[in-house]
Amino acid sequence: MQTDSRTKGQSESYGLNTQRLGRELLTTSEITTMPGDKCLLQLSGLPPFFSPKYDLKQHPNYRYTAEHDSKRNAFHLERLTSRRLRLKPQEEYTVYEADASDEDADILNYEDLDSADDFV
Repeated sequence: MQTDSRTKGQSESYGLNTQRLGRELLTTSEITTMPGDKCLLQLSGLPPFFSPKYDLKQHPNYRYTAEHDSKRNAFHLERLTSRRLRLKPQEEYTVYEADASDEDADILNYEDLDSADDFV
């Protein structure tokens, strides 16, 4: 915005004022009332931008999701944990014993890690 001002009297004076006006990308109320098919994207190296959401139902693998077919595609933890290892008499296997008598013992030995960031 640019404004001009002139004052006339005994001596004429002139003033020029330049201002930049701006606002946030979106206010909090605009974000909370944003349409469900739109989103804000923040990608590395780019300023944030407003974008339409991708319709997941158009994806070629959508048919494999639980949303498409909950009976066939849903994950059931009970099925995974109820499977038992069935050993056959002719198979060879090794039995390991674990001593859990020391309840205060730390399961992980942090000294084995090369750096503190390895255990994240």
